[in-house]
Amino acid sequence: MTIAWRTSATSRACHILKYITPQPRKIPSPRRRIHLTCRSDYESASSGSLRIYISVRKPSSIAWLLAAARLIGSNPLPRTALLAGAAITATLLPQESKAANLYWGTSGTWTSAVWNTNSAATTNGTTAWASGSDVTFNNAAAITFAATTVGNITVNADVTVSPAGTLIWNNGTAGTSIITVATGKTLTWISQTWSTAAALNLTKNGGGTWSMGANSNAMIAGSSITLNSGTILSTGANALGGINTTFNINGGNVQTTGSRTNANPTINIGGDFSYSGTGNLIWSGVVNLGTATSRTITNDTTSGSRAYSGIVSGTLSSGITFAA
Repeated sequence: MTIAWRTSATSRACHILKYITPQPRKIPSPRRRIHLTCRSDYESASSGSLRIYISVRKPSSIAWLLAAARLIGSNPLPRTALLAGAAITATLLPQESKAANLYWGTSGTWTSAVWNTNSAATTNGTTAWASGSDVTFNNAAAITFAATTVGNITVNADVTVSPAGTLIWNNGTAGTSIITVATGKTLTWISQTWSTAAALNLTKNGGGTWSMGANSNAMIAGSSITLNSGTILSTGANALGGINTTFNINGGNVQTTGSRTNANPTINIGGDFSYSGTGNLIWSGVVNLGTATSRTITNDTTSGSRAYSGIVSGTLSSGITFAA
């Protein structure tokens, strides 16, 4: 894109310049067609003029930017200037906003101004909570939740969240919220009310434990929970989303306490995993094994049983191996 221009003494209108021989050409603009003028005008442009140009005219059409960019290949003017102009214009185009990553100190209420922007902070900060932010816990902490939207959560220390209000998971552009708990650490967040305004998709990563307890309500149709690694600890029927939620198991450990039936309609077993805990657990939904030859389920329970009462489906070569 060409970034040279001149300012008319009468109209104060700014024009893009380009050397064209023998006849002037035109380039489409979202507001008007602009005649490109002589090279001497281009070469006389200054950085001060650039500032004037930016303040007067802001490109509002990506089509205009692309059309200007196509001139770079054949333009006799300096390519570095052309590329610089394209970069400047790109910065003027609207950008998608994204909440910052926030770091927790030690204690307080989730929506209070006690967050940090410094990952090394060990005490409460003064940064206000921004709805939808990704959060990281690097210090052992106790925190009281308050109704808000939360993005991804990273837990590098033992954290206990006291439930309150309604939790809205911000699935973002990836379509899922990711909860990562470091090996040897536990995120304890039980009996929390989850929003039913839209389907929720949650993924558990990391070798640590997410204690989900017994949530007060089920998620709505189209929701899913995926276990990739580490442990999910469930102590209630809705902890794994309830009757509308698909449960995907790609690895890790499913730990449960007490005796009950989990009503998840579909359980997709995409990898080997293990069971632990106590009590009798029954899965009433359909179990899908995919195309794998065999999935290995290791029983590390202290007492009780684990059973599938629904249909178990897969290919002719699919199967389940139960290991002690």
